[in-house]
Parts: sequence; structure tokens; C-alpha cells
Amino acid sequence: MSEKKSNLLPPKLTYWHVWTDRLGISHQTKCELTNFEQESMSGDAAPQWNNRLLTANSKIIFAELPIGWIGEWHENLSLNGLFLFRANGL
Repeated sequence: MSEKKSNLLPPKLTYWHVWTDRLGISHQTKCELTNFEQESMSGDAAPQWNNRLLTANSKIIFAELPIGWIGEWHENLSLNGLFLFRANGL
């Protein structure tokens, strides 16, 4: 697939952070995930937008796949979980 990077602006992912204060009162704060970088996850896979939120022994990556994105098959050497949070345009 094409390694050409898109000229689109990086995405922003809006979410609600739910937390409690010292008195046990619940609050909600509207937040945004930013710092997305466009990269290919392996070999011939088309680029996608990734936010590497946590990179330690465990990794958390938020990804936004562009319209028409094609992910080529690849062997993965570690256990992974995939969670779909939203799908626009369906």
C-alpha cells in the first residue's frame, strides 16, 4: 500500500473524564486526546493516525483509521486487544 502521508490535520478525540474529589463528589471533565502521529503499523500497511498514550511493559495506542485504509496481514509477536470506540460514517 501507499506509504504517502495524508495532508489532513491530526485528529482530536474528545472524551469525558469522570472523577471524584476528596469529598467523594463526582465530576466530569471534557478532555481531548491530541498528539496523534501518522505512521504505518507494519510493512505495507497504509498509514494511520496513532496516539501512543502509554508505552511501558503494556502499551495503549489510540488509532484513527482514514477512509479507505487497508491493513496488510502481519504476524504479531505479542498478545493484543482491540477495542472499537467509535466508527464515523456508518
